[in-house]
Amino acid sequence: MTSRIAVIIALFLAGFGCAWVVQGWRLEARISAMTAAQRLRDAQAAQAYADAERKNRERLQAAQAAADQAVATAQARADAANRKTLEITHELAQVTTGRPCLGAAARSLLEQSPAFGHRPGLRLPQAAASPAATAAAATPDPSHSQPQPVSTDRDLANWITQASALYETCRARIDGLREWADGVDKK
Repeated sequence: MTSRIAVIIALFLAGFGCAWVVQGWRLEARISAMTAAQRLRDAQAAQAYADAERKNRERLQAAQAAADQAVATAQARADAANRKTLEITHELAQVTTGRPCLGAAARSLLEQSPAFGHRPGLRLPQAAASPAATAAAATPDPSHSQPQPVSTDRDLANWITQASALYETCRARIDGLREWADGVDKK
């Protein structure tokens, strides 16, 4: 009987040992599968990160290219406006007479407009020492003891030309910003 118990115990231990080995193989296979799955997820995450970096780099390059194009376009428009302003200023000297056309009261009212209030020092042009302007400035005004400044047609024409050039430069810059934003949004 003892030998029978010994055989049963031996068989039990052998079965337990075999089960232990088989369970070890199963767990080892699961661990290997989980490790392989984790490596695959790591590789996918690394690829996704590399793709995101590439896309960000492409978007940044596109934004820089759009900015360069917008700046070049705005500068070209500003240069064209400045050239046209110089041409017009030269031609205005030939078609204006220098006669006074805007007196002190009108100048004072115009200089109270909002555009002048935002830029200290922005004033309407005063007449140069032309004979007509000097005569008009020397004409006494009953409400003032000293001669008041006047602006001639030439002064005003030049001032309008310069203001329109400034406007065109500003408009070109704003259009450049719009073009840049449109170029970035399309990418």
